[in-house]
Amino acid sequence: MDIFTLPEGYREIKSVNIQKDKKTAIGLNAVVFIIGGLMILLGLLLVPFDPEILSDRVLFFIKAFCLLFGMVLYMFWHEWIHGFFIKRYSGKKAKYSISALFISSGSEAFFNKHQYIMITVMPVIFLGIIFLLFNIFIPKEHFWFLYPLQIINIMGAADDCYKIFWACRFPDDLLIQDSGIAMTFYSKS
Repeated sequence: MDIFTLPEGYREIKSVNIQKDKKTAIGLNAVVFIIGGLMILLGLLLVPFDPEILSDRVLFFIKAFCLLFGMVLYMFWHEWIHGFFIKRYSGKKAKYSISALFISSGSEAFFNKHQYIMITVMPVIFLGIIFLLFNIFIPKEHFWFLYPLQIINIMGAADDCYKIFWACRFPDDLLIQDSGIAMTFYSKS
């Protein structure tokens, strides 16, 4: 099967563009902020914030700068992992785009349900494990300079979970084309 050509007999059953669907975008953003708040509370329960980290201002600003740099780097890593799996399943490099504060990866390929779920879920799993290990093994005085990366990772997964939610609702013969901005679902059913 040519993964870049929609097979005969398939028809579009749903199209989702979160940037154009303001109601969905607002709902997802609300979920993201709730997740962020819960993650902050969890962090405070695990490692209470120590005002002592503010005592050395130079060190604080160096760590804060490193955190901000890490957040930007995280966005690229996240999309690169999507792109890695896009290439693995399609044989072609992903197309990357930057709009406003978002980076996205997409493809013109039609992926089956299993492939699409793997492409979608791998960044949060892979980076989640890495950040979890960092947070377990780093000294506590560095926790609040690394834990926000895990918070962003889990918050960023809301969009990916939304995509998986739709993929799981449709028949097993589902094919998905995801440009990075919009996704279209196709089925024979």
